[in-house]
Amino acid sequence: MAWSDRRYAQEGPLFGAPQKSATFWIVVVTIAIQVLIWLIGGAARGAGTQRIYSWFELEWSQLLGFQVWRYITYLFLHGSPGHLLWNMLILYFMGQMLEPHFGRKRFTQIYLCLGAFAALGYPIEEAFHAPPHLPVVGASGAILGLVGLFGAKFPRAEVRLIFIPVTGAAMAAIIIGMNILTVIAYPEGTGTATGVHLAGAAAGIFYGLCWSRVELFLDTAKHQRERKKASREADRKMADNREMDRILEKISEHGMGELTEEERDFLRRQSERLKSRS
Repeated sequence: MAWSDRRYAQEGPLFGAPQKSATFWIVVVTIAIQVLIWLIGGAARGAGTQRIYSWFELEWSQLLGFQVWRYITYLFLHGSPGHLLWNMLILYFMGQMLEPHFGRKRFTQIYLCLGAFAALGYPIEEAFHAPPHLPVVGASGAILGLVGLFGAKFPRAEVRLIFIPVTGAAMAAIIIGMNILTVIAYPEGTGTATGVHLAGAAAGIFYGLCWSRVELFLDTAKHQRERKKASREADRKMADNREMDRILEKISEHGMGELTEEERDFLRRQSERLKSRS
């Protein structure tokens, strides 16, 4: 299918993704979880909200305690309504372009995996930025991963960045470059987890450039293992058939009484295999 034939490359409304797409449900679930937490916890800065966040955000001491769920759950938490709205708009925009290519299941897996890999940038953030051990929430790392993936996978595709037509590679370079410039300009940090953003972007670029080759290698290795297994099974069946012919010939000439214990065991095993197949 040519790029121009894809739904998201044709003219039409910007937010035209199908209502039941994985992107739609990721956005809905994220917003629903966030609003529920704010209602229970007393708004975005409420004490109850902060207590709930403490169980699921990226937090230095708890990550050292191997609370691995935080590598995913932090994606569904945001610091403010503006933070949530902006992230969900970009996620929806990226999802409607990428999901038709990968499919619902694969896109969901990619999004969550990019979020988990983005979280690996948290120790880098902690090492270079002050204040130390600042908790991290938000889907920005995974979203930057989608941006990097799109730029690497579809570098020449035309998209609109703030209504300006640019290529996929240019869009990724601009957005990722802004984060790099932020790190350079503000070495002590800005309160934004740019290390997490850049780790997610790096994971997305790697997936876009290299993962198809990795999958091809894994598929080739899998097929080779299957061929070797089938070959061994065929050799075993041929050996069993030869042994069966020999035993049947022996029975025909000398009767069952002449069979050894090993030959009787072989007949029993073959009988059990026939029963299990039937």
